Amino acid sequence: MTGSKKKIVIAVVVIAVVVAAGIIGFFQLRDMALTGVSDIPDTIVLRKTDLENKVTASGNFASLDPVNVGSNTLGGEVEYVLVEEGDKVYVGEVLARLKTSDIERSITDLRGTISDLAQGDRQKLEAAQRAVNEAQAQYDSDNYWTQRDVNDAQAALTNAQSALTAAQKALNDYVENLKPDDPDPLDPDYIALQKAVASAQQAADGAASGLEQANRMREATLRADQSRLTEAQAQLNSLRNVDSTKQSRSQLESLTDELANSAVVSPITGIVTRVLTEAGQAVMGTMFMIEYTEMLQISATVAEFDIIKIEKGMKSHVTSNATGSQIYDGVVDFVAPVAADLSGNFEVRILLTSGVGQLKPGMTATVEIVIASKRDVFAVPIDAVMTKPDGTKSVFVFEPGFDPMGGGGVQREIKVQTGMETDFYVEIISDELKEGMLIVSDPMGRNVRFAGDGPIMIGAPAGGQAVGGGPVRGEGPVTYVVTD
Repeated sequence: MTGSKKKIVIAVVVIAVVVAAGIIGFFQLRDMALTGVSDIPDTIVLRKTDLENKVTASGNFASLDPVNVGSNTLGGEVEYVLVEEGDKVYVGEVLARLKTSDIERSITDLRGTISDLAQGDRQKLEAAQRAVNEAQAQYDSDNYWTQRDVNDAQAALTNAQSALTAAQKALNDYVENLKPDDPDPLDPDYIALQKAVASAQQAADGAASGLEQANRMREATLRADQSRLTEAQAQLNSLRNVDSTKQSRSQLESLTDELANSAVVSPITGIVTRVLTEAGQAVMGTMFMIEYTEMLQISATVAEFDIIKIEKGMKSHVTSNATGSQIYDGVVDFVAPVAADLSGNFEVRILLTSGVGQLKPGMTATVEIVIASKRDVFAVPIDAVMTKPDGTKSVFVFEPGFDPMGGGGVQREIKVQTGMETDFYVEIISDELKEGMLIVSDPMGRNVRFAGDGPIMIGAPAGGQAVGGGPVRGEGPVTYVVTD
């Protein structure tokens, strides 16, 4: 066959498939080796998976904004400093104490003053209450006795009026019993009866005057008693509103606060990064700086063509060289509104939402910001989808078996729709797709490169690569086609 074109094909095929109808047997492999031809394509096993479209950035772990700690006391002197830079402290832990001897002495004096003032207020109040009680007792006594005098005067008037009525009746009866003659003015009986009437009238007039006087006396006495009672009650009420200790108690409260603030405590759990005071120094301004280490953040730089995809609240996956493959959860907490430099890079801050573990401020971080995601979908490498001139898209399913024509199986086309796409994978949608199908990984032969005198066909990894990682180029079976 000199002068004619001769094809020499050397094939190395490694394939692992799950075959429902059977497997490729020894004899078929022998036949393929003898003929030098294989039509078994590179495939992947179709599985449901999760897709994420991500923007990757790098930065360093850092604590949240440091907390400046000082004393609420306006003056005073530091007595002890109990921590050093680098110490880990917890919420409520005492960092320093101030001198309190002067404050304690003032508190003791004020408490004595307050006790004396309170006792004086109590004594005045008790005296006023006694005055009210005495005035009330006097009123009640006078009310009783004056009413009794009035009652006695009323009884005397009633008796006098009865006596007058009886005397008048006796005189009238005497006059009526005289026959035709008028009474003799000199008649002793007539004269006695007239005197009795006059005397009874005088007694009745005196009794009436006595009742009037008793009423006037009662009214005047009770008016004076009520006035004294009202005045005593007003004095008592005014003393109830008096608190001579108010100013002293206000001073005591202020000093007590100062005493409580003499212990400078940490408001957070974190690391002491600066100690700005020492024993014997006057208290002023910030005394300590503490960084919160129970939560970390990453300040990363993102290019302008990616920044428009990122929004606050997006989830992130965070890794560090120091902790290997361990993945931490994070969330975008801040997206800079303006570029950080002239190259159009923007700052993005990611807040860790999972435990910090062994991470420390300053360690390097790699961040994958999830800008879109889908769960439990069919996805294949982008090269596995064939797009036709009319825009329809397909994948090819390889169905291994004993082909009478000598092949290792058949390929069946399934029309699909595509959904979410990442850098390496694309979602495929069709009612015909089933888990476990063998999808041809490169039906269009996109993975072709030339070496030497002829092309080298390079497929994706053969025999059931699971979807999830990036496709590996230049691996799997290689077919060399050499032309004379």
